[in-house]
Amino acid sequence: MKIKKRFSVTHYLFVSLLLLAGFGSNTSAQQADAGIKKLKPFVANKAKSVTITGKINKLLVSSPNALDVFTFQYRDATNGKLVIVPINKDTAGNFTATIPLNAKQQILLNQTYKNGDRLEESFAIEFLFFAAPGEDMQLDYYLPARFTGRRIAFKGNLGLINNQDRIYQDSLDRSEFSPLIAFELADSVKADNYEAYKKYVSERLKAGLGFNDAYFKSVKIHPYLKEMSDVNMRYNAANMILAGLYRAKMTDSLLLDFFKDNGISLNDVKARGDDRYANFISTYYWVMVREFEKSYRQPKITLAEIARYVANEYPDLRVQYSTLAIKLQDTTVKKSPEEKKEIGLLFQPYIDEYAQSIHYKQFF
Repeated sequence: MKIKKRFSVTHYLFVSLLLLAGFGSNTSAQQADAGIKKLKPFVANKAKSVTITGKINKLLVSSPNALDVFTFQYRDATNGKLVIVPINKDTAGNFTATIPLNAKQQILLNQTYKNGDRLEESFAIEFLFFAAPGEDMQLDYYLPARFTGRRIAFKGNLGLINNQDRIYQDSLDRSEFSPLIAFELADSVKADNYEAYKKYVSERLKAGLGFNDAYFKSVKIHPYLKEMSDVNMRYNAANMILAGLYRAKMTDSLLLDFFKDNGISLNDVKARGDDRYANFISTYYWVMVREFEKSYRQPKITLAEIARYVANEYPDLRVQYSTLAIKLQDTTVKKSPEEKKEIGLLFQPYIDEYAQSIHYKQFF
């Protein structure tokens, strides 16, 4: 007997968003334990992995809770799952890490911090870089105790792009667009200033993209880097809009128009390797969940409706269900107390599912 799986409201929301975004249905938009794949060093298929070797020596102690422990982290561009890869260094800082990778995308180098009895592996990002399957690379990271003289250098097939990106990031850090939008602005967004905030974000994005245009015209650069720098800036702005919207507990009926006007898309194929795009999809999911929950009301339904739903959605259920479902739909037939009890026991598990499906169709 084959029975369809019954889904929760969150599953409906999540699958809908993932289909819209072009991800697989097994994607996790949350950084919860179930959505994180933590890997031990292993030997992987070279066509679906990248090996990074090099040296990490960070002498600057930014906090007494900072540990001399580092990880590579990324959200898989094909399924959205957060992957954390431990970096096993020797006493000199040398390491080799082989990690699975399905597409060219950004990787984060993170330092681990101690938080009470817990280890926070995603708390502090050192920097981001690009990696691709089969494109093995070398990384040299040195940060002296006084910060001045920091060195981030790459070698390998993507060495040129990553070294050019470091120069671009340093230039961006010295500009007025670092950050593009201050985080504290999103915290102050309310209903009466949201429109002004949205206009400000749009203006800052246009100015930031203008900075990129001017910068990349002045230097000889890999075209992929220019494309991804613009992508990163667009989804930086998108995340800040969603952050303001979420904090203000508002609904913006013109949000998708804003995205379209600013080159932001829920299904941006070029952006799938970008870390901020992955965050954007995750945040948009939570905005959708909030809107769904705000508008959800349990509808009034009858057992006859439940019977029709079960008969249509679960045609492979055993004959006992099917016979009762058909009988229940006929409201002119009086049911015995035994039948009513049996009906209640058999069909009660489907009531909440049916109610959810009604609202799901209305919402989407």
